Amino acid sequence: MKSYEIFQKMSPTMAVEILSYVQKEQAPVFKSVVQTLASQRNLRSVFVERKPPAERYAWIKTTLGRKPSDILAAHLLQAWLVAAAGTYFVFFWTRGGQTLPMKTWRIRLVRAEGGGPVHAGRALHRYALALLGTLAVGLGFAWALVDRDRQFLHDRLAGTALVSA
Repeated sequence: MKSYEIFQKMSPTMAVEILSYVQKEQAPVFKSVVQTLASQRNLRSVFVERKPPAERYAWIKTTLGRKPSDILAAHLLQAWLVAAAGTYFVFFWTRGGQTLPMKTWRIRLVRAEGGGPVHAGRALHRYALALLGTLAVGLGFAWALVDRDRQFLHDRLAGTALVSA
């Protein structure tokens, strides 16, 4: 299924949730989306920006649901998914040090020095580094094969460690 088809089939409520989140948390991305969509429709972006939020989001959803907007729709969905996944991981790592799968595997994330709980800044740093390691063909994870403590590269750089729970 193409990205523009996802927007075609998406409920208006879900579209509003995604677009309002991106507007609030990733303002430059949202502004770029509005500018690009407006220019595709031969409009000035200010006309879109001045619409009431409900009308603006409905227009964006409809426009992203057209085939010429497929690449832009894909990038917007990717940005939202990366942010949503980051929120999930940071939330659980800072509240007990475990995501649901980590509880099943009986492992917990702690600070490398002292073994204390991980704070939001460090958890966000770890997530960003893990994302980069994934984008680099998984080299951040392959690092554990050669690390003396069997730590992933993102754990080594973020000052975190996985321990038995």
